[in-house]
Amino acid sequence: MLQLTVCSQLGWPIIGSPSPSAPPAAAGEAASDPEGGDLGDEDADEDVRSIVVETGTRIGHALDDAPVEVVVIDRETIERSAADDVSELLEETPGLQVTRSFAGVGVRMQGLDERYTLILVDGERVTGRVGGVFDLRRLSTADIERVEIARGAASTQYGADAVAGVINIITRPPAEGVGGDLRLRAATRKSLDATGRLTLGWPKARFALSGGHHRSDGWRTDPSSIDTVDDDQRQSDGALRADLGDFKDHEVQLRSAYTRRDRLGVDIDSGGAVLDRQNRSDILQSSLALEGRRPTWSWRLGLGHSYWKDQYAVDQRGDVALDVYEVAKDHLGRVGLQFDTQLPQQLLSVGSEVQLESLQTPRLGEDSPFRTRGAV
Repeated sequence: MLQLTVCSQLGWPIIGSPSPSAPPAAAGEAASDPEGGDLGDEDADEDVRSIVVETGTRIGHALDDAPVEVVVIDRETIERSAADDVSELLEETPGLQVTRSFAGVGVRMQGLDERYTLILVDGERVTGRVGGVFDLRRLSTADIERVEIARGAASTQYGADAVAGVINIITRPPAEGVGGDLRLRAATRKSLDATGRLTLGWPKARFALSGGHHRSDGWRTDPSSIDTVDDDQRQSDGALRADLGDFKDHEVQLRSAYTRRDRLGVDIDSGGAVLDRQNRSDILQSSLALEGRRPTWSWRLGLGHSYWKDQYAVDQRGDVALDVYEVAKDHLGRVGLQFDTQLPQQLLSVGSEVQLESLQTPRLGEDSPFRTRGAV
């Protein structure tokens, strides 16, 4: 496949605000200290200690001190991989099996089915699984800061759908000053990936706006045939994030993201009928997090809502006998409160969480299943 990629970045501080920190050294280059000397292993260890992960425990730990083994794919690795979405990124990760089916591109861990791997975005569950598979192509890498992967059972923290492990996708936080980046990629089969991100920030208020459009045409094993083997795919997405506070004692984080994804194909059934098929998914996710921190204790309140609408249509050419139209809707809400305090020898963490979910689908009849799940 022929491919052309164009990338561009810009950034400058707002007048009166501190200048952004210098970018990290490129891969393979030795970083230098202000005196001109190379940074050794001690400084590299300091970089590792500066990474704080919560996946698997819900409590912030330095990466090298985390009680649960967590693999982190950082932003530098993501950019180096040139992956356009999370499915492409995880294909290069040892210990993970990326699967492809009619339901989309999923991931297996510990040899278990896709339904047992929990996918989070900023610690919030996302809805829209089909046949137990969450399609990872929905998540563009343009707005991802890092990916945290915790292998092994985490059902005590997250529920039965985390028996194999947890993949937590952390979005990029906005920085001070004005910045942005733009990426374009074109390839054969009329493939196009265009993503952009703009940030604007002051010491106590930072904002980020990102979006993208992705498309790829299907293909046919026989050019003279009208039926497709791989579907035409179209996706548009956008996200807005705001971080407010002094970022030391208290912080408020708001994020909202929307994705529309279309898959179009042509089938020929055993009787020779030509069927035009379209599947459209709309996903809206919103979250609000409030945090307070003191030297010996901290608290966090999280609110999240995820909405998924899936429309499936089949249009028979020249007839209506095989026409199909189905709509499925899923609402998922979460409220969680956590309090952590440092005791003389231990860290005490107390929290409570309630999840509400409503699912409507023709396969379940007219009754709309509603379930509630709580944990302390």
